[in-house]
Amino acid sequence: MPISRRDFYKLALGSAVGLAVLKNSSTALAQGISPKKPLPYGAGQPGETDGGLPPQGAVSSVEDFEYQIKYQRAFEAVLWNMPAVAIYSFRRAAFENLGLKDNDIIAYSEPATPHLEAITANSTTPYITAFTDLQKGPVVLELPPAGADGSLYGQIVDAWQFTIADVGPAGLDGGKGGNSC
Repeated sequence: MPISRRDFYKLALGSAVGLAVLKNSSTALAQGISPKKPLPYGAGQPGETDGGLPPQGAVSSVEDFEYQIKYQRAFEAVLWNMPAVAIYSFRRAAFENLGLKDNDIIAYSEPATPHLEAITANSTTPYITAFTDLQKGPVVLELPPAGADGSLYGQIVDAWQFTIADVGPAGLDGGKGGNSC
């Protein structure tokens, strides 16, 4: 079932907020320290942890500590999810708008512009992109050798944009080309 971009982002954000709400305990609250009361000990006094604590008499500058923790966790969940959202959006657009399928190669004719709507793309890199679904089996990537006509520099990344391998003269093949599984 296709999902619209707007619905995908609403789902991702809703998931992040849901995760944040489920994790509503903080270190301070777990230690029994109330953000509204002065702390029982401070820097340099016996009982201080190695990480250090605010000075004696310090109070929290945050009115609603629990809300602030939930907000920060939701924000971190959204940031954590951005690489996967970007890859998914690239893949969905290629399949729906360009009619591509797994293992087809997209070679952009010029560097990215804001019209590409890619969250992490830069405007100086000519992108070559391909998507594959490893649930359907292994894939062999054939890399061309570097030569006088040009070189392919790049990365093989997973859905989180974590580098699995570098390719090209600076990569595993050293610019000699070959096959990667």
